[in-house]
Amino acid sequence: MASEKVDNFLSDVYEFRSGLSKSGSEFGSGYPFLTFKDVFYNLFVPDELGDLVNSTDAERIACDIRRGDVFLTRTSETMDELGMSCVALRDVPFATFNGFSKRLRPKPGSNIVPEYAGYFFRGPQFRRDVTAMSSLSTRASLNNDMLSRLRISLPSMEVQAAIGNALKNLDDKVAHNRRITRLLDYFARAIFRAWFVDFEPVKIKAAGGNSFPSMPPSVFDALSTRLIDSEFGPVPEGWEAKPLNQVAHLTMGQSPSSEFYNLDGDGLPFHQGVSDYGFRFPTHRVYCTTDGRLAEPRDILLSVRAPVGRINVADRRLVLGRGLAGLRHRNAHQTFLFYQLAHVFAEEDAIGDGTIFKSVTKQFLSNMPFLVPTENIEKAFEDLVRPFDELVATKEAETCNLLILRDYLLPRLLNGNVRVEAAHG
Repeated sequence: MASEKVDNFLSDVYEFRSGLSKSGSEFGSGYPFLTFKDVFYNLFVPDELGDLVNSTDAERIACDIRRGDVFLTRTSETMDELGMSCVALRDVPFATFNGFSKRLRPKPGSNIVPEYAGYFFRGPQFRRDVTAMSSLSTRASLNNDMLSRLRISLPSMEVQAAIGNALKNLDDKVAHNRRITRLLDYFARAIFRAWFVDFEPVKIKAAGGNSFPSMPPSVFDALSTRLIDSEFGPVPEGWEAKPLNQVAHLTMGQSPSSEFYNLDGDGLPFHQGVSDYGFRFPTHRVYCTTDGRLAEPRDILLSVRAPVGRINVADRRLVLGRGLAGLRHRNAHQTFLFYQLAHVFAEEDAIGDGTIFKSVTKQFLSNMPFLVPTENIEKAFEDLVRPFDELVATKEAETCNLLILRDYLLPRLLNGNVRVEAAHG
């Protein structure tokens, strides 16, 4: 497969157009609108756009979105956020795009595969070129003259398609994994709420029902049919309030001296806040060569400084800094504890009744009341939902490896050091 590349100025292969600028009152209804955030956070134009705008027929003609269009952020507070790209893989009927982005539309006869373009414009070489080209006064900006002097490297259409498909297949698998993990998390939270917040099984049994979906028959049969008053309001008979320190082991973080920190992977991962939190597990960026307060695998990481109440789970042994606490259920019911904490800290910085906190102490956390159900129903939830969490962990680990592979391949495919074979139909 031929891999010769031709470098083109962007102005030779694209037409530039600025987007739509409207007053705030024009947004919220009307026609689909590609926002700055849509461009900044997405490699490709998402299926559902971030906003609606009251656009005119003329505006929808001038600022339309077609397959192959490239959108670049043209202004930002920092150079790192400038020239971030988003490529349309389909026409988006009636849609327009924002005035803080530039649209690059392929000129007639330009042989550019949109999937390839998506990865080229997010690739390291183009990002370096944008940074070198941009001017920074009070705001970074990217104008038509600057765009015209940037280049795109185009191999043959066959090679472009092979590169784009190879990388997009990895991203599609990542997106598939993320859909699965979000669904599993949604189902787990729904089950927790039904059992431990709305008390639906108890209410159904009290109304004469003889079973509840997902609850083992023996557990349902043992349920009380009465709700009694408590500090949480009406709760099932036999359930009780206990302070958190009777429910879980609590380890408050303590930051070692910065001389022990490194970015080279020496020692244990070190976390002192939420900056490296992921969907379920943190990304390990900073390491520490001296032991401090430790979290063990599956311990829950709870932020104790603003934003208070954000949770993640330790996927390995790590060092806890002063902004985090580690929690381990006394009966090893980590899954139950995770979803209980997720319910209690449903809003950032807020606890239970919505009281706002900028930080919380060990004494405060230790004395926080938690509703403790009977052992059999807590264990039933753990047995039912823990496999969900184990699958989430598997999918998250796979996703991490896929992203590492994609980020390794991307620059090498673009510069020709790694080649992929084109599909022949």
